[in-house]
Amino acid sequence: MNLLKMFLSPWIRCWHLHRGPLITCRRGEAPSAVAALTGTYSVCLDCGKHFAYDWETMKWIAPDPPPVPMATAPAEEMSL
Repeated sequence: MNLLKMFLSPWIRCWHLHRGPLITCRRGEAPSAVAALTGTYSVCLDCGKHFAYDWETMKWIAPDPPPVPMATAPAEEMSL
């Protein structure tokens, strides 16, 4: 793993391996847009990036979700 990190380090600056404890904000007091997603977040101790955490699924939420593909059906097929 260390060899892989050394090879990729010019392109990937932070691996976000050192995250702080989970922080839950009060309603309406989210310090960032990521924290406003679920109200619970953690901060990378190396670079300071915020990561949202979902208690229902017990998983980290990607800060930039992948784009959703659009339907490409013609308009006349989509009408009811």
